[in-house]
Amino acid sequence: MTASEKPKKPTATIGLINRLLEITSNLGFDSNDLLAVIDLDVESLQDPNRRVPLEKLFKITEAAVRLTGDDALGIHAGESIRPGLFHIVGYIAMNSRTVREALGHYIRYEKLICENDRIVLQEQENRATIFLDFRYPETGYFVYRVEAVIVTWIVYIRWITGTDVIPIQVFFKHPQPLYVDEYHRVFRAPLKFESDITGLELENSVLDLPLVEANQDLLVWFEKQAGELLANLQSEQRLTVEITNVVINRYQGKDPGAGEVAEKLGLSVRSLHRKLQQENTTYKGIINKCRKDMALQYLSNKDLAIYEIAFLLGYSETSAFYRAFKRWTGTSPSNYRK
Repeated sequence: MTASEKPKKPTATIGLINRLLEITSNLGFDSNDLLAVIDLDVESLQDPNRRVPLEKLFKITEAAVRLTGDDALGIHAGESIRPGLFHIVGYIAMNSRTVREALGHYIRYEKLICENDRIVLQEQENRATIFLDFRYPETGYFVYRVEAVIVTWIVYIRWITGTDVIPIQVFFKHPQPLYVDEYHRVFRAPLKFESDITGLELENSVLDLPLVEANQDLLVWFEKQAGELLANLQSEQRLTVEITNVVINRYQGKDPGAGEVAEKLGLSVRSLHRKLQQENTTYKGIINKCRKDMALQYLSNKDLAIYEIAFLLGYSETSAFYRAFKRWTGTSPSNYRK
């Protein structure tokens, strides 16, 4: 099998790990013990666009269940949902007009949360079924993940509508667990285990419930950002996106050096350059684009002098920044600002 034929390894948003760490921290456990299991540092958690392989999410979850002794950790993770943990997808759903619209947006951008999830909405005359399927079934059926997803759906619907929605029925493919009382506590609905599907059945009218904090202006802005993130995710330029996030979010456009960036991403410098070559780009090219983007952002703030912007971007001399900016844009920083 050639490199191009290797099966895709799905990733998930770092927010899912943040949610897990928050729960275990509240129980008095040290987050660093869990992060060490998947070789991830605390700094990585601050980047909302960071992706982690799904296998790492599963691995840290299994470690969390062992550490806490809480077999129902998936249910408790689902209950702790907040918009920020799903980053931009959560905010898009929150600012939709109705539950139906929110679900449509969630389905459109679901890959930004987890690339393995495939959410399907089926409407009938009086009821609607939302069920969970997987794009990469070879990753396995992970009960914790399934519990967290289905609980998240019902808790989030209740929260964004301000309505105590009770499902008609809830379905799971896995056998009934020993902690089934936790299912009853959350769903307060009939449960069917060892079912053909995993999901919720709701009254159709639930889909038309209005959202209490919908804002169409914010929705438009969030959708634009999500569209760009989705395009980057689907472009397969994963490393380019990761380096860009590191340089902008941690170093504000300065060049920390390929060695330091490679270390942050768990790669050797040689591997970093080789992977970038496969993405048809270079480390220097990414740095220049980051500096350009940050320069344009800084120039919009008229309180910053141009020499200060040069310093913020890591240039030792203002003249070097002028030359670089002219190369990027065809004009000088002062003319661009005017």
